Amino acid sequence: MKYVDFLVPEEYREMKNHGEVYVDIRALLVLQEIIKVDETKETIKNKWKSTIEKYLVTPEFESCFQQLITLFPGTLANIFVKNFVDTKNLHKANQIFKDLQQVFIEMLKENDWLDEELKDVLKQEVLDLKASIGIPDEHKDQENIDKMYSRIGNFENQTYLSLIQNLLKMNSEETFLRVARREGITYLGSTMGFNAHYYKPNHRTTIGPLLLNFPLIDRNLPEWNHIATLGYLLGHEIGHAFDANDFFINQMRNGIEMSAKMEEIFEDRVDCIIQKYDKYQFPDGSFSSGTRTQTEDSADMIGFNLAYRLFKKLNDTEKLPSFEKYTFEQQYFHRLGYIRCFAEMNNQTILLAQADTHSAHKFRVNGMMSNSEEFAKAFNCPKNSAMNPEKKCPLFK
Repeated sequence: MKYVDFLVPEEYREMKNHGEVYVDIRALLVLQEIIKVDETKETIKNKWKSTIEKYLVTPEFESCFQQLITLFPGTLANIFVKNFVDTKNLHKANQIFKDLQQVFIEMLKENDWLDEELKDVLKQEVLDLKASIGIPDEHKDQENIDKMYSRIGNFENQTYLSLIQNLLKMNSEETFLRVARREGITYLGSTMGFNAHYYKPNHRTTIGPLLLNFPLIDRNLPEWNHIATLGYLLGHEIGHAFDANDFFINQMRNGIEMSAKMEEIFEDRVDCIIQKYDKYQFPDGSFSSGTRTQTEDSADMIGFNLAYRLFKKLNDTEKLPSFEKYTFEQQYFHRLGYIRCFAEMNNQTILLAQADTHSAHKFRVNGMMSNSEEFAKAFNCPKNSAMNPEKKCPLFK
């Protein structure tokens, strides 16, 4: 596989100063562990047996793994993207983001309860929305990285504890600087996570590098697959700029006063979503809280709608192997649902879900799908059935 050849490039092997110290064999083991590909693990073991067996699957390795993720998130993301992510995937993700922005504008034009002034404001809001795909912007500039880590001094002349202390101090300083620049503070710890985020202060969506590879996006997969997976995820993050909470915040920020009628309509639509998710029941008999999860649920609804609209623009009708029995539309919905495919809920996952601002994965999938007339039509769901309730909860549609 292509990332096996990266192992320890010559140009990285001797770099032991500033931010480049993370590119030693342990950092590469971290990257290998993140990928979670058994074939890669075997290949690395065979080629670097004496070094790897010293660290792999040991408490020391796990500690190193966590320290690297905590202390070098952006720089690790930089290396990961440069060496493990197909450049075409980066371009594809950026194009999908731009296409979704245009689809949102088209959706606004069809809206029948927002006035034209507010539509213009929302249009500009979505056009102003920026995306960091794979790597935070400040970590794309090697000179900027070197300057940041040079504040710590020579890595080799410090003890382990002093180095950790200085790195933590530097990251804290960077965090305060980001707050001062109104750029948000949550990206550092999640840059290498299998996740995406929307940051209100700088109106920016960030997509982690682990989302830019198979099975979400790959040059050998049909275009509609990318829309069903990455398109939905990007649409969800775009949706956060206009979700149950941020919709009002954005209007206040732009000095726009919504009419009482528009405000009532929006609140009724959010309340519809809340009531919908309130009805979902956990295996232990308790119920989900639509009030707690309303921002994520409304972002899901927006992302689902944007992705489907983009999907309908495609001429691509290629089916995946083993999906021949499904119609093209059914295949699309199956693929989107697989993103949230997790093991059945147990007591621990129920407790976590009951405290999360996200609905449980099963509820997220069923909530989006059952809110879609197109899904009901694709699968011939009977009227008033669980997946085709009479009352739907459109937010902007």
